[in-house]
Amino acid sequence: MIGEKIKQRREELEMSQMQLAIKTGYTSRSSINKIELGVNDVPRKKLSLFAEALKVNIDYLLEIDIPMDIEDNIFKIKLKELREKKDISQYKLAADLHLSQSTIGNWEAGKREPNFKTLKCIADYFDVSIDYLLGRDSKIMTKNEMQQRFNYELSEKFAHEYANLLEDKHFIDTVKLYNAINSNLRAMCLSYIAAILGNIGVDTNKILGY
Repeated sequence: MIGEKIKQRREELEMSQMQLAIKTGYTSRSSINKIELGVNDVPRKKLSLFAEALKVNIDYLLEIDIPMDIEDNIFKIKLKELREKKDISQYKLAADLHLSQSTIGNWEAGKREPNFKTLKCIADYFDVSIDYLLGRDSKIMTKNEMQQRFNYELSEKFAHEYANLLEDKHFIDTVKLYNAINSNLRAMCLSYIAAILGNIGVDTNKILGY
């Protein structure tokens, strides 16, 4: 059940329900709680937000096996190429990943496939993306490049959300009200907002410019 997968992954990341709610566009933790309990389903349009917030792919959330072509298993080719490029044996790779040599051998022979959790460990070990391992991206992307792409996509998303916010009449009225109060009340408001954000793990120092 997708709710169980979401709860399991959220707890692995030590993320609160409120933090996940904010990352996925909900206004309260109860929305996440109902999803995790199976009371509500995740709307299809929000699946990508959950996958991004939980740092997994949608297939993982839906418990769909990661697709690999049985006749032309791209993963086995990529794995062997990366291992040989790193100039390590199957035994060395197995030891580093806390697996057996036969497991690595079966992967490279195309007889077995790793689960998503193991696939992520392999990607981290070779400093590439999961998409590269599965042949969805022909370019080897380092962690730094992946972070840069993530930051760019996050900036684009923020700009889009902020533009929508500026069209919200309630938000505009709130800004006007904030501008109308004196500096002491503004400071009180900021402190209150900072306290709320701090409780959900937001770095308020960056927001307040400290």
